[in-house]
Amino acid sequence: MPEETPPTKITEDIEPTFRSIAGDETVHPVLRDIAEGLREPETSSHLGETALAETDGVVVDNKPSTEPKDSRYQTRLKTILSTPLTVETIDTYAQTAISDLINLTDNVVNEFADITSPDAFYADARELEDAAFRHFDLPSIPVNLDYIDQLDQEIRSIDTVIEEVRTKNQVIVPPDAHLQPIVPGNGESIKEKELIPRLKTLLFILKKDYEIELTDPEQVRIAKGKTTDEMMRDEPYYSVEVPSLNRIVLVCDEEGNATFVIDTKRLRELEISTEQLLEMTKDELNAVIEENTGFGRRLIQSENWVDNISENLNEIQANTSEPAIKPEKPRSYLTRKELEQLDPSEMLYSAKDIGRMFGVSDHTIRNIAELPELEIEGQNVMFGRSLGLGYDSWQVNKIRDYLYEQNQIERKPEDRVYSAGDIGRMFGVSENTIKKIAELPELEIEGQNVLFGKTEGVGYDSWQVNKIRDELIKQGKIKLNE
Repeated sequence: MPEETPPTKITEDIEPTFRSIAGDETVHPVLRDIAEGLREPETSSHLGETALAETDGVVVDNKPSTEPKDSRYQTRLKTILSTPLTVETIDTYAQTAISDLINLTDNVVNEFADITSPDAFYADARELEDAAFRHFDLPSIPVNLDYIDQLDQEIRSIDTVIEEVRTKNQVIVPPDAHLQPIVPGNGESIKEKELIPRLKTLLFILKKDYEIELTDPEQVRIAKGKTTDEMMRDEPYYSVEVPSLNRIVLVCDEEGNATFVIDTKRLRELEISTEQLLEMTKDELNAVIEENTGFGRRLIQSENWVDNISENLNEIQANTSEPAIKPEKPRSYLTRKELEQLDPSEMLYSAKDIGRMFGVSDHTIRNIAELPELEIEGQNVMFGRSLGLGYDSWQVNKIRDYLYEQNQIERKPEDRVYSAGDIGRMFGVSENTIKKIAELPELEIEGQNVLFGKTEGVGYDSWQVNKIRDELIKQGKIKLNE
């Protein structure tokens, strides 16, 4: 057993929120770094009044009398992690998710502190946080924060890529001849156009969905067109060529300008060079697209732009005047791609993740997971760029319980179990009486095989202790106020 550090006592005058832990090294770094800038968290709804049975200095919590405790927070977590990407949200996409996760964690920890015995002890804020997550059957939020923080850095890095793109000495997608040029000094007021970060969103999709290295000219070639004073638009079109996808995308960030996705195979079949393509006006592009099936697709700005651009990067869709059908499940980028189809409560954890949770080595976790009696079968999954075994939340609980049984880690207060002798002493009855009550089929009490010191026995958690206490009162063996 590692040497224990002095525990922290949870009392009413301690506010276990992330605004108070900016300097706490035990807390997730993302939480710590931006804790001081948090918006006010949502007011958490209490699970119900907590009744306490107090005998001989032992406090046992009653189970709160409301709907399932985990459903509200699991739903909120799933909503946060399934938020779809849109062009309008690309700049704040990851930061908003981080802020929402912090608010959720804040609410979870506050509510857990409200319903936990004031005599409960935790070594530090991170331990309290982990206990709260387990209590509400939530996966480890810090694991999600690690991934989303990395995502935020990737999004920010795209700005640098765009800044370094060289400007060609030509107008890409020049204006059509019938458009009236701007004449200086004609007195007309011109409304400033809104900028929509379509180029940044496109590059993000190429990086995340197609693993395109944006700084490698062999994988993607980006060119910026110029604008002139006589043009109606102020922002240039960019050409983004992706050889591995056989695609050229012509995209402009100024509102009112369509995006064109072109199949370079069809471009070569029609003997049109890339330079000729870039010199085409919108009318000319529309005409070629209309006359040549599979040549390309014109995309206007809509709430489905991300899904539409992705579809046409994969396969040029048939042109239609009908609006694109909104997909049943818009693409979210807030969980690892290989896990995006999983419910957040089924997130997978590596042996290293689990080891950090419980303060043991990943080697210890792997050895436990291989024990045949635990029937734990991990799933092959990518963690970053490394293939490894992932374990779901149920398997993590099995590993935790085994660590408890073997006395390899100390039980947390909310996971503490009591022997029949312990419970008998709490309520002033014999150990045998407790064992008989625990065996009553209608109570559905199933103890855990654990080690008490070096002696193997059956342990009962706090909810089961409350059931036993209620039956003792019902049978008249103890009085209500005892």
